[in-house]
Amino acid sequence: MFAWHEKTLRNLCRLAFGLLVAVPTCAVVVVVIWCRSPWSAAHYRHELAEQLALDVRLDAIGFPRPGVTRYLGLSLVDPETARTLAELTAVEVRAERQKTWIECREAEVLDGSRLDLVVEWATRWLRGRAGSESAAEIHLAKLSLHLDGGDDLLLVDVRGRFAGTQAKQPSENPREPQAVLEFSLAGQEDATPARISFDRHVGKRSAGGHGATTAIKLETGPTALPARLVELCCPGWRTWGEESTFAGNLQWQRGAAGITGEVDGRIAGIDLGKLVSTRSQHRLTGTAEVYLDEAQFRDGRLVSATGSIVAGPGLVGRSLLAAAARDLHFAENNPAAPLIDLVDYEKLALSFKISERGVSVHGKCPGSPGAVFLGRQQHRLLAEPPKGFYPLLGIVRLSALGEAVPADPAAQALLGVLPVPVADEGGFGTVPQAEREKPQRR
Repeated sequence: MFAWHEKTLRNLCRLAFGLLVAVPTCAVVVVVIWCRSPWSAAHYRHELAEQLALDVRLDAIGFPRPGVTRYLGLSLVDPETARTLAELTAVEVRAERQKTWIECREAEVLDGSRLDLVVEWATRWLRGRAGSESAAEIHLAKLSLHLDGGDDLLLVDVRGRFAGTQAKQPSENPREPQAVLEFSLAGQEDATPARISFDRHVGKRSAGGHGATTAIKLETGPTALPARLVELCCPGWRTWGEESTFAGNLQWQRGAAGITGEVDGRIAGIDLGKLVSTRSQHRLTGTAEVYLDEAQFRDGRLVSATGSIVAGPGLVGRSLLAAAARDLHFAENNPAAPLIDLVDYEKLALSFKISERGVSVHGKCPGSPGAVFLGRQQHRLLAEPPKGFYPLLGIVRLSALGEAVPADPAAQALLGVLPVPVADEGGFGTVPQAEREKPQRR
């Protein structure tokens, strides 16, 4: 057998030690020093800033397990105002070939009113990765939202899924959203979580328009979400009142001509005093609930709406009762009473239907068929008009308090969102005549 020289054996052992022990150890030491150095954090901070289009602050970076990157002390900053939008104590990212997992135990959004930036980022992320088949899942154990006015909201078990990042063609299956966010309110963890999904659709590019739009859909399930939270998905929703809630389904997408979408569900906790007094000279107080069976919008204008309203007890001004009788042909019990009087009412209940044909209203007060307002001891204050559709101009005149519609800003705003009337009875016709039901043939 061939015998190695002792010196040769020592050299081979030294070489093996260097290749198998010293070099790997030095490499590990270099990687550890690099990961703990400020240059490593600066590198990842710059990478995140480019992906999110936000300024990023990062305290440290770590690699607790193979394939896992941990971001410590992560802050997202609005580059225009230099205001901190969100702070995340620790974020772990695990990436594989076709999927990425993001885990965060606790996150805090310091400026919840700017969550529109998150939607913008998600849109850019979808658009920037168009054509990619990669997907991502996000889990936040707790998410604190700090809103305007000092209000705080705590969301728990927040889960997000991003898939199919390429923008859809109109012919593709609309039932599979590209991004989904599910969450629960603190204290309601056992209820079905609320769900927000959005898709980016490719459409025909028009002059001055865009070739793609993002459609957002909110499904609350049995959970009633506060209006300040719904506002983050649908700007303008807080018009119903700061204390109002919404349970149902809402979907919309913004186009060059305005918002297009649908709403169905229950809006509760509406302060009629604030809602009515800020938009007209009439007086109406109480807490109301609106049940929307269906409401459709197209290009920023209401197409149709069907539902009901329940409120009371509260106060109603005689001027409002007189205006309803004058403009929408309700039956008032005391038309000779002074318009400055306020009347106690126990119940307001009605169903309505609004379309291009006009508006149709039916009284739904219990125990008094056809009554819209009931006073004390079941006394009728206002009853439904004869069956049929009445001109939408009557609704506009209610807010204008008179005939000077063109000069009233609130009336002009209503004219811009109500359905475009058909050239027929009802609609915006100036003749207040009901559309009578046709007799049935026997």
